[in-house]
Amino acid sequence: MISAPGHAATITVTSQSDTDTAGCTLREAIISLNLETLENGCANMADGFGVADSVVFDPVVFHTMGITNIVLDDSKGPLSIVAGKNVAINGLGVDAIAVDGDEETRIFDVSGSILSISDISLTRGSTATRGGAVLVSGGGSLSLTNANVTASQAGVSGGGIAIEGGSAVTLLNVEISQNSAAGQGLVNLDPTGGLLVDDTSSAWLSESTVSSNDSVGISVSENAQLTLIDSEVSQNTGEGIVLRGISELEATPSNPVVFCSATVTNSKINTNVGGGVFSNYCNLDLTNLIVTDNGGSGVFASSATTISLRNSEVSNNGMGGIIGVGRSSASTGGLYPAAPVSLSIVNTTISGNSGGSGLDVTDGSVFLASSTISKNAANQGGGLRIGSLGSVQMANTILSGNVAQNTGAEVYMSGYSGFTSLGSNIIGSASKPYEESVSGPSADQFVLVNEDFNAAVDGEFAAFSSELFGALEDNACQSSVGVSGSSECAKTHGLLKGSLAIDTGNATHCGTGTPVIIDQRGESRLGGACDIGAFEGVITSGHLSEQGLRFVIPVNGKAVNIEL
Repeated sequence: MISAPGHAATITVTSQSDTDTAGCTLREAIISLNLETLENGCANMADGFGVADSVVFDPVVFHTMGITNIVLDDSKGPLSIVAGKNVAINGLGVDAIAVDGDEETRIFDVSGSILSISDISLTRGSTATRGGAVLVSGGGSLSLTNANVTASQAGVSGGGIAIEGGSAVTLLNVEISQNSAAGQGLVNLDPTGGLLVDDTSSAWLSESTVSSNDSVGISVSENAQLTLIDSEVSQNTGEGIVLRGISELEATPSNPVVFCSATVTNSKINTNVGGGVFSNYCNLDLTNLIVTDNGGSGVFASSATTISLRNSEVSNNGMGGIIGVGRSSASTGGLYPAAPVSLSIVNTTISGNSGGSGLDVTDGSVFLASSTISKNAANQGGGLRIGSLGSVQMANTILSGNVAQNTGAEVYMSGYSGFTSLGSNIIGSASKPYEESVSGPSADQFVLVNEDFNAAVDGEFAAFSSELFGALEDNACQSSVGVSGSSECAKTHGLLKGSLAIDTGNATHCGTGTPVIIDQRGESRLGGACDIGAFEGVITSGHLSEQGLRFVIPVNGKAVNIEL
């Protein structure tokens, strides 16, 4: 049957079963739309079939006093939308209706079609391959709104949702949780329990949570794309987000070198058992993030990765803050070209990370501006470690109060590493000689310029870092991070009255005409000399108790944050 232009069918599900011969089941409603002819028990509330048909649920049958599970018959397989169709399935709420795969079948197949699902839970899907709850393939499109995808499993990867073959997924207010994948047949790759985005496909998530999945939360591979906004990736048993393009070492004539890409904004990546973000052959644009309390590194950038990180907090991660490790040509015996990493870090606080440096780069380059690196602990280079063939350009940055068990509390420079000061950096503290702060075979390359400050000797305000700035805490912000209702500000080390960092920044690297016209919190740096570090302005610190007074003093129109 040919769809009539301007018409759209609406079919009401009246049966909670997948096998009922009396009412209209969800499967029968979908088949009716696929075939454009009514199945047993189904009725069309509209006047024909069209290109944008819909399925709704009888609120009397599916009452909202408790959840109703539509348990799928595995002998009938997943619910499928035929290629070329555009179907919307509108539920009554995630606590009212759950489509249940009974741990025997995938729930939805979307191949070459368009499917929109809202106000429904998808649970206990299962497949031997990819996409335990949903597989989107063949250029298909899936939109999920106000939905849960839980307790589903895949034999290979994508326990919750898998996207492949140039397909697209849009998720708004979606929870992907407690899904798993066995990783069968994968070599040197961790399976993805939550969301897998592969092979020229794309995923857009907003106000969504990917949490408590077995292994990796979100994976992006080959030349796929990820956009993550106002969301949270947390408590997954592997890394939070893994991004892998195809490198020269993996490329074949049919699979050439490609880069994946990701844009992550106003989001939390925290408390994952593995690291926060791992990237290889990928381009990342990261803004206003909280990357904290992950068991591995906060951000690990591997070969050929480029990262722009702005206005973010990277703190309390278990294997270092931000780690960049490129690939030299020599490491492959000259068979492949070098694949250095390239990192740009601006208006960012890197604090309290352990088991690795706050910032570590090998075989790559870093531009570091208007940032604060403090209270990190590593074997060498507690704050900054520059490995072989690594180089760092640094401006308006505080590097103070870090700890090394071996050598180089603030900075360790390996052989064949380089450093360029662009001015107005604060290095070290009065608690230790400068020689203990900076060490390594190439330490003589760590040359300060006239506008820099060696905090061990410069000025009457040179002192331990606690007198330069306060504790890592919420000092207010213009744009909070995470899902609405649980969002928070990325934390900063606010400057204390009399700090050496106040009004001593290099104007070349902050203010009009530069990327740094605001501080990490979104407060303006215009209207005079800017401050050094991620925070602009002055705080008054000193707690009478845990509930005591703490506030940010208004300085040149900066934010006020008062707690009484």
